[in-house]
Amino acid sequence: MLSLGAEFEVLDAPTAAPAPAPAPSPPPAGAAQPLRKSLVNGSLGLIIALGGLLGAHPGRLAAVQVAVAAYLIFELLQAGLARIHATSRPHRPLAGALAVVAGVVGLIPDGADQALAAPILAILGGLLALAAPSLAQKADSKLPPASADLAMDPQFSKLLLGNLLILAGAMLPWSSEARGVETILGSLLLVFCLLAIFASWVGMNRTWAMPVVSGGLLGMVLLITPVEGLMVGVFGIVRLFATTGPDSALKVHTWWPGTTDTLTHGLPIFLVIAASLWSLTTVIQGTMKGVAAQKKRKEEEVAARKVARASKDEKKA
Repeated sequence: MLSLGAEFEVLDAPTAAPAPAPAPSPPPAGAAQPLRKSLVNGSLGLIIALGGLLGAHPGRLAAVQVAVAAYLIFELLQAGLARIHATSRPHRPLAGALAVVAGVVGLIPDGADQALAAPILAILGGLLALAAPSLAQKADSKLPPASADLAMDPQFSKLLLGNLLILAGAMLPWSSEARGVETILGSLLLVFCLLAIFASWVGMNRTWAMPVVSGGLLGMVLLITPVEGLMVGVFGIVRLFATTGPDSALKVHTWWPGTTDTLTHGLPIFLVIAASLWSLTTVIQGTMKGVAAQKKRKEEEVAARKVARASKDEKKA
């Protein structure tokens, strides 16, 4: 037997260094995840600002306040705590900034007795929404990586904002005695706006009720609403400069009785017209894209059938 000698020393095999733990990967899109404090505080700030704007004194620039209020509702539905699918990103800074601006507008004196508490709440809520990412940075850094957001339909998202703005402008006074919805056309516009808001919300989130929007008459409301909004807005402009004399052939001064002021009653009218144009353009663009996609799909099907027919003919030959 071979001797290893007295100087031989048995060495232990070197142990490998432990491999570094892999970095945690974000969960799949739409997976359950903890709430980010930045999102929570941002949404709460926008809700406070929304309450302040809705409760503010309806001064001469009320159209600015209700337009921002409509945008805050849109932001909460699309990217805040009112969103259907889980999200982790904070609110856009634009929402908080607009809330502050609208609150400052509510502090502008207009010669009437106005309470200042509501616009101050709008300012404070907007500031909270703006500061939310910084205030929650330490707490959010301890949470695991966030999952990707589920995609929202951009066309229906734009329509939701447009219809909210139409509704906001139509609900304001268009004369000293009547709001924009207090006519036959205005009442129809109010109903169509509510239906269009519902349809846009369903389409944006792709909810289980999507067939009602894509395959039913409710989808037509998305086109009818901005068309009627433009019609009512044009009559509103005529009323804005109409007189009670014989030169006002349309007699629209009887639709919205009382006196009119260009700034107070004109801004809501132009808001309805601008939002209707926005919505109508979005509907037309979406329709054109859908027609183009359907045409391309049919062309691909025809090409596939031709290829299949040619291969059959070659096999027979």
